Amino acid sequence: EQLLQRDRRRYPRKAVTAIYTTRENGNSLQVLPTNNEGIKTIDNYLKAGKPIVAGVNHTLGNTYNEGTTDHFVVIMGYGMDNGRRYYRFFDVGTSRISAGASPQNRFYFGPHSQLVGITQYNKKKYTVSQVRPR
Repeated sequence: EQLLQRDRRRYPRKAVTAIYTTRENGNSLQVLPTNNEGIKTIDNYLKAGKPIVAGVNHTLGNTYNEGTTDHFVVIMGYGMDNGRRYYRFFDVGTSRISAGASPQNRFYFGPHSQLVGITQYNKKKYTVSQVRPR
């Protein structure tokens, strides 16, 4: 206990700032009014050459974090695919580099401007639920 107290003084926890973009609402995800702010923040970070952490939902009904976010990824780039803008992400949930850093790990704009993609790690559908600027 004393070591933990000493470490907390030496390395104080920083408050986490999150821009929530979607939330679970029964059996579906609801787009929040702050979704556009989250997308603008992603764009600003990437234009500055910085990656950004994003929370994702992959399973309705999990009670992790704030109740919507099940996992985290790092959005690190963007591009165009047949006229559709996408955001490339690294999936930090795997030790298989080929899956975690796959060029096919992409978020595309879905209904109501939600960012939605399939991870190559386990083929789950990810919907961005929050963006975490520093």
